[in-house]
Amino acid sequence: MFRSGSLLMVSMVLLAGCFGRSGEIDLVNVTGQVLLEGKPLSDANVEFTPIDVMPNAKGLGGAGASASTNADGEFDLYTASQRGVQPGNYQVRISKFTEPVVNENAPMKPARETVPAKYNTKSELTVEVVDSGLSDLTFELDGK
Repeated sequence: MFRSGSLLMVSMVLLAGCFGRSGEIDLVNVTGQVLLEGKPLSDANVEFTPIDVMPNAKGLGGAGASASTNADGEFDLYTASQRGVQPGNYQVRISKFTEPVVNENAPMKPARETVPAKYNTKSELTVEVVDSGLSDLTFELDGK
């Protein structure tokens, strides 16, 4: 019993270190819009993966950020449950999947990616997030 209680306590302390003290990480706001063929891309996933973003002196941070686009293709990035991103360089991936097609008389058609691979699985998009943050960042994607 003591062993499982100790394990639970250690787990809670580790989780508190990862999430509970996130206010100790300097985050800046990053907002923008995704356009595909000049039109807002709604319900897309925008992911910022750190290239050179490191944990701070307390070992906190260094994580990526993500957001979903709204009907106007606009996004507002979050790191874990906090609004914002650490300053630094990020690789950007943008993806959107269609809904699977369900038909009683035919096999289900799986969801498919609607954004070209050069913006997600093979993305070379990068962004430098500066100390003051970024607003009105625009990703203009072509469908080819």
